[in-house]
Amino acid sequence: MQLITSVKNEKIRLLRGLGDKKQRQESGLFLVEGEKLIREALECGRVPQLALFTRESGADPALLTELERAGCEVIETVPGVIDSVCDTKTPQGLAAAVPMKEWDDTDENGRTAVVLDGVSDPGNVGTVLRTAEAMGVDTVFLCGCADLYNPKVVRSTMGAIFRQRTIVCTDAADALSRLKSRGYKLYAAALGGARDIRRADFSGRSAIVIGSEAHGVSAAAVEMCDERVLIPMQGRTESLNAGVAAAICMWELCGRGCV
Repeated sequence: MQLITSVKNEKIRLLRGLGDKKQRQESGLFLVEGEKLIREALECGRVPQLALFTRESGADPALLTELERAGCEVIETVPGVIDSVCDTKTPQGLAAAVPMKEWDDTDENGRTAVVLDGVSDPGNVGTVLRTAEAMGVDTVFLCGCADLYNPKVVRSTMGAIFRQRTIVCTDAADALSRLKSRGYKLYAAALGGARDIRRADFSGRSAIVIGSEAHGVSAAAVEMCDERVLIPMQGRTESLNAGVAAAICMWELCGRGCV
């Protein structure tokens, strides 16, 4: 097994470059840190191209063997080198370059969709994907949002990034046009003539648009929707965190958590 101790090594530069969106797009790879997420990638058939570990990490030898058998190049390094690659403040000593996946946007059996409109916080985007999988949402559209493969998004999904159908669009209008052509009823989580979300009819094909906490759903997206819905609140709170609001909306959209 190869040992690399220099941050100038070509493979180390490749991994370090995955912190940049442009380089992720050019290589078709993104960075995954830690045993849990790397195992989840393998379980979903997303075999890393390259994996890096340190002896100090105590990485499971069985996992390293599994990676090699799957066709991944496994390289040993030292803490200072892997620290230069990882995005986390306290790296786990194991990281991998995993191929991106372009999801098929022709889910004929889909019934529910969530459109994120301009949600720029990576933690919120990752949380929405994690919650969408838990609630059983068929498709999530990211429109003008934080990059799907941003390291913070990847960590926040807790593995859902490998399983949740996610489509990246140029803007919300693009996503809504696609959904409308497939017979979806479109709802915007927005104020102004909105009905209580608990009274909305999500019995047919339905999609809901969630905007950012700062700006809400864009006017153009609201205009394209069939109805507006709101989350009733008490007290003096004016708005909810986008990830929290999306979770409540998905609970209603999917039949109160599919129960």
